[in-house]
Amino acid sequence: MNVEGQWFIGRDGQPYGPYTWDQMRAFAAQGVLKRNDPVWAAHLPGYVPASRIQDLLPAKGATPPPVAPPAPPWGQQ
Repeated sequence: MNVEGQWFIGRDGQPYGPYTWDQMRAFAAQGVLKRNDPVWAAHLPGYVPASRIQDLLPAKGATPPPVAPPAPPWGQQ
């Protein structure tokens, strides 16, 4: 799967991004990006659940990365 390029996350009917693959993986590892969250990149035909993207979600029991990326805009108060 092509993981390069810009990635987007759908929340509340709005697209958020663009994010890099590394940012997407960090969001997933931290639990910010959930299995059923819709994600999209140019190589995909449309938004798909994050769980359908190979290697995006961490394996069960995986440790989150030590350095947190910037918070996504939907998490800001």
